[in-house]
Amino acid sequence: MGAIPNNFHLLLRTGNVSVSTVMKRVLTGYAFWSNRKYGRHGHLFRNRYKSILCREDVWAAGRHGETVLAAAFCGYWAVRELGVTMISLSPLLNISVQAIDKSVIRGEKPAKAKKYSLIGK
Repeated sequence: MGAIPNNFHLLLRTGNVSVSTVMKRVLTGYAFWSNRKYGRHGHLFRNRYKSILCREDVWAAGRHGETVLAAAFCGYWAVRELGVTMISLSPLLNISVQAIDKSVIRGEKPAKAKKYSLIGK
């Protein structure tokens, strides 16, 4: 049996419901399920989730190190693993197709090297 991962990554598109509300529901639901399954009670998660807003200023190379890498993973997973086209992603993120292409390329190598993948893949 392999090690249980202690983190996960989500790419969410915001709408009428805020990211914090969605995360509260997801994490509370998972904690309830896990506690019930394993006969435990109380808190399951130690720290609040970390969110990174993917916008054009964080997609540019050389800015905000970890944020750029997170944005690159978002681009890579959206395009290569979820099959979202760069043309349809461009207006959603309000960045150019070329910027998305660069992020996909930037995110592919570290994602494969560290064997990161989307949940359920």
